[in-house]
Formats: sequence, structure tokens, C-alpha cells
Amino acid sequence: MLTRGQRGAALVALVAAVVLGEASLDGDRPQVLTATGQGVGPAQGLTLSYLPESFALVRDGEASNPRGERARTLEYARPGDPASAHLRVTRLVGATVDIARLGSQPGFDPSELAGHRAVISRLGGRVSLQWVPAPTVVLAVHGGTRLSEAEVRRIAEGAVYDPALDDLRVPVDPELSSSRPGTVVAEGDLGAERWELVAYPSDHGLCVDLQYAGGTGGACGHNVGPGQPIGGGPSGGVGWQFVSGPIDKAVAGVQIGLDSGDVLNLVPVGAGAGFDVNFYVSPVPVGAHPDRAIALDSVGAILGEIRINRPPPRPSSVPV
Repeated sequence: MLTRGQRGAALVALVAAVVLGEASLDGDRPQVLTATGQGVGPAQGLTLSYLPESFALVRDGEASNPRGERARTLEYARPGDPASAHLRVTRLVGATVDIARLGSQPGFDPSELAGHRAVISRLGGRVSLQWVPAPTVVLAVHGGTRLSEAEVRRIAEGAVYDPALDDLRVPVDPELSSSRPGTVVAEGDLGAERWELVAYPSDHGLCVDLQYAGGTGGACGHNVGPGQPIGGGPSGGVGWQFVSGPIDKAVAGVQIGLDSGDVLNLVPVGAGAGFDVNFYVSPVPVGAHPDRAIALDSVGAILGEIRINRPPPRPSSVPV
């Protein structure tokens, strides 16, 4: 069991990771991709009164864990923007966070927003502003590479939070939380923990979840098909990361290029699972990050490639 000090340190690291987009909570609910018009996001309890011109919602992701901590991230972009230029608005509910302690971490500076104590970070050419609008609630606006600090602050100042309408405050059904639907298409061990890649159909398309160390990260819906033989990307938490996703049945091999210059050579998995796609999966070496995934045919010719966006540098956690 964690002591109060250890718990606080872990939460600081967790909040830093979630709001910077590096990790999800130990989520039991899959990430859902949606497409809506420009303007106010769909999250109940959170209203965005300002978005930069031409920004529209491109992703709506939610996660939760048995401790009752829940997070939802709305991701916005202009048409044609690279992932590095996307805007993310994250709401973390159920975690008691010392925002002043977070502000003392490397890469963070104390700030203020609408009378609330806040912290601002300027990492990797991106500005992130985080604040506590109500007890056990953290809001964060993380700007992409094309948004100025003034724009990020204007978006944050226009965010109106109403705890009475917050849909994340509804407790997670423990029956649903403990349920792990789907087909295991690959599995293995990393350290002392077992990992599984699980696929299952949903109203939002095929869901692919990476389950490890009691947590889950993944997405529903994919665009694998003619002209797009590979999808997916990284998922993980504090101290671990995997890369995985769906691939076309014609793909015979996958190469994952790492920012270190190394390459992971993978073979398709899940061919006999009954889905219209196969899959790839691999843990990522500690300290490295995948920056591209390449689909190859049986003679090694490139069928297609996707770029994988690198999240900002992770701030140092508080020693425990």
C-alpha cells in the first residue's frame, strides 16, 4: 500500500503524464474516435467558449481505473495539420493533486488562471497550461507546435467547468470495469507482468486494446484498407510503452523505426482470430520512442508507412 507521500508523488507523475498526452490512465474504457464540427466539445460539464479558427474535434478519448480516477481528452486540429500541431484539452477527475508541487517539477512554472492556482510548461516547442477548477479535478490545455502561449491561455480562460454536469463523476460500474471483452490476438511477458493485445468489435468499429500491468490503452475504429495498409501507434503509462495496431492481410512484416536509430522487425499476429485485419505489437525499449511504422510485403517492398508523433519530454517525477 502506498503511503500518503508516495501516493502524492505518484499522482504528480500521473497528472504530468496524462496532461502532456504521454499516457492514459490505467483505462478500462477504449479510446473512441469521433468527428464533429468546429466549436464546443461534447464533454458534459466542460464548455469551450473559444477555439482557434478552423479547429475541429478529431479524437475523443476516455479512460478510468479501479481507484475511481477518470480522464477524458478532446483533441482538435485544423484540416491537414500534423499530429504535432494538434490541440488537446484533458479533464482528470477523482485525483487529489497538489498543483503547487507539480509546479515545482523541472519544466513547469507556477501560474494563475481565472483566480485558480495553475502551472505552465514549455516543452518540445509546445505550451501546456494546467489548473484545478474544483477539488479532485484537473483541467489541462496542451497546445500544438503552431499555437502560441497567448492562444493556449485564451483557450484555457474560455474553458467553463460545471461540476454538477460532469459526466466523469458518475462511478464506473465495477462489473464493466472487471470485464475484458474480446479476443486475445497476441500475448507475452514484460518483466514480471503479462501483456495481451485484445481485439473486439464495437459500435465505433474494431477496438484494439493493449492490456498490461492492470492498465489498458487502445483505440476503436481504423482506416486500414486500400491505400492504407497499417494503422495504430503507441500506448502506455508511466515506465512502460508498447506500439501496436491493425495491418492489412497482405502485410507480411512490420518495421518500427525508433528515434534512437534502431529498428524493431515484427511479424503479423492474429491471422487466425477471425478479423478482417491482422495485427502487430511489441514493447518499446526503455528510453526510446517509435517514430514510424512501415508495412512490408513478402519480398520486403514497402506497402505503406505511418508517422508516429513523439510526445513532449516527460518531467522528472518526485522521488518517493
